[in-house]
Amino acid sequence: MSSFEYQDLFLKAQYNKNAKYHMFCFDIVSSSKMSKENRISAQYDLIFFMSEFKKQINNLEENYNRRILIDEKELSSCYDLNTDPCIIGDTFVITVYNGSISREEMLSIFYNLVNSRKIDYSFHISDGLYETNNYRDGGSKLYRGYCMQILSQLHKDNYSSIAKRMK
Repeated sequence: MSSFEYQDLFLKAQYNKNAKYHMFCFDIVSSSKMSKENRISAQYDLIFFMSEFKKQINNLEENYNRRILIDEKELSSCYDLNTDPCIIGDTFVITVYNGSISREEMLSIFYNLVNSRKIDYSFHISDGLYETNNYRDGGSKLYRGYCMQILSQLHKDNYSSIAKRMK
């Protein structure tokens, strides 16, 4: 099954107060139209975001004395999705425990990094809750991989109905 077939699980997870994970997705706008040089530079920016974002969240974990970033040990059954944060093509994804940090604080960190890096291109930004890192549970709970796919596609026409329902 494709992630498109999991729209109902995705929408249900957004209202599940017990959803354990909150995923943030930052996708470069129109990266396919970038010159080769700009695309390579943007890829380095994503690597920078990944490492700096993780450092800043780790500092917050120390300050707040609680876990914020997902423990990668929980991802061992996710095969190729077993690192967090991660980069997939022109998309940067980071996952936190639901309720451990506000959406506003996560976006503030992101925009501070964009400003410090003097980024001159835009991002599609989406976030959502999901319920499981175990693919086997993906028939009844929203699985990480499907959440990642849906979030990275929310700005596209074939997912416009989900985007509208989320607003």
